Amino acid sequence: MKGFPQFKNLVEMASAQAARRGESEMTTFLGESGAPEGTLTFAGLDRAARNIAAHLTEKGLANKNLMLLYTPGLDYIKAFFGCLYAGSVPVPAYPPMGARDIDRLKRIVLDCDAAAILSSSMLRPMIEAWISNPSNGISIPCIPTDAAADVDAAGFVGADLDPEAIAFLQYTSGSTGHPKGVMVSHRNLLENFQQIVWTFAHTSDLEVVAEHYKTVIWLPPFHDMGLIGGVLTPVYAGARVTLMSPLTFLKNPFVWLKAITDENAKVSGGPNFSYQYCVRKVTDEQLA
Repeated sequence: MKGFPQFKNLVEMASAQAARRGESEMTTFLGESGAPEGTLTFAGLDRAARNIAAHLTEKGLANKNLMLLYTPGLDYIKAFFGCLYAGSVPVPAYPPMGARDIDRLKRIVLDCDAAAILSSSMLRPMIEAWISNPSNGISIPCIPTDAAADVDAAGFVGADLDPEAIAFLQYTSGSTGHPKGVMVSHRNLLENFQQIVWTFAHTSDLEVVAEHYKTVIWLPPFHDMGLIGGVLTPVYAGARVTLMSPLTFLKNPFVWLKAITDENAKVSGGPNFSYQYCVRKVTDEQLA
C-alpha cells in the first residue's frame, strides 16, 4: 500500500524501529493485579534479539526450526525476534498442561523437525522432564533464552532474509485432527500489518500512527491474533502495546477494561465470550 515503509523482512523492521524509536517504550506487561511487571523498549527488543540470536548461532541453531514454549510475557517476544535475527523459524506453542498437550507438542516437534525448544529458566526443568520421557521419542535440547542476556552481541548482524522466506510456522489447534502447520512468510506479515494499521488508523504515516495506535491485548502470543495483533503489528507501527496473560483476564476482566482506560488505548479486542464475560463479572462499583 502506498506510503507505508517498505521493509524487506521483520528483522529489518525491528532494527529500523529500534533506530527510529530508540528507548521509547514499546511494551508493558501487566501482572495479575494490573500493575506493570516489566517493560521493553524498541531498542531493548533489538538488543535482546541480537543477544539471543548470537546465543543460538553459537549453539549451531541458526537457520533451524525452533519451538517456543513460554508463558505469556516479554521473554516470549524477545525469543521470537531472536529466532528471526538468527535466520531461524520460530514455531509458537504453549507449555504442556496435560497428556493431550504433550501428544500435540510431540506431533508438532516431529512434523516441523524442530532442532530445539526455547523457553525460560523457570520452565526448563518441566520441559526437560517431558523431553526425557522415552515414550515421547524426542531428543532435542531445551534452551533457556533468558540466559542469553550476558552474551556479547554488539557486532552481531541480523539475518538478511528474503521476503518470501518463512517468518514463522503457525500450527492449528489440532482439535479436529492432528495439528497442521501454516507457513507464514515475511511478505505475508508485512502486507497484513499495513492492512491492519490502515483499517484502524486510516493513515500510512507511521509518525501519526505511533501516537494513535495504542493497543491493549490479553490474547496469548501463541494465538495468531495475540501474536500478530498484540506483538508484531505494534512493532511495525512503532506504537505502544500493553499486554497481559489470558489468566489475568479470566481472573479479573476489569484489569483489561481499566488498562484500556489508563492507556487511552485505541485498539483492543477478543472473542465474543470475552465481552459477555465482562458483562457478567465486572461490578457496578468497577464500572463507576
